[in-house]
Amino acid sequence: MYSDIGIMQKLSSRIENSKTFYYTGAYCGDFTCIIKSDDLITWEYVSQPDFINCSQWENATYVLNDKVYYFVRQQNTDKYGFLTAFDLNRKEWRRGSAARKGLVQNYIVGNQGQYIRQVLA
Repeated sequence: MYSDIGIMQKLSSRIENSKTFYYTGAYCGDFTCIIKSDDLITWEYVSQPDFINCSQWENATYVLNDKVYYFVRQQNTDKYGFLTAFDLNRKEWRRGSAARKGLVQNYIVGNQGQYIRQVLA
């Protein structure tokens, strides 16, 4: 049982029906997901990976057009995290790719979040 719930500090935005929504990741131990808010107070669940994984703790997200790119480390028994994307229009996940831990900022942050670079191990 985990006693903490985390909302990641890195936000990226997307216009939906003339409103700006801010996307980020949330977690509670083994549960990790994408959430969004239009006021940064009330948060709405968007989705969580729909494939078998061992995600744990902090997840990084970045919205680019109609996709949320998503990186999360896995439990200590697995030396890799995974990078995947969620299609906001089709409500579908792309199957994850293994990536070495510690490389999340190279993938998600990039040049002020203006590009996504996927160089996987």
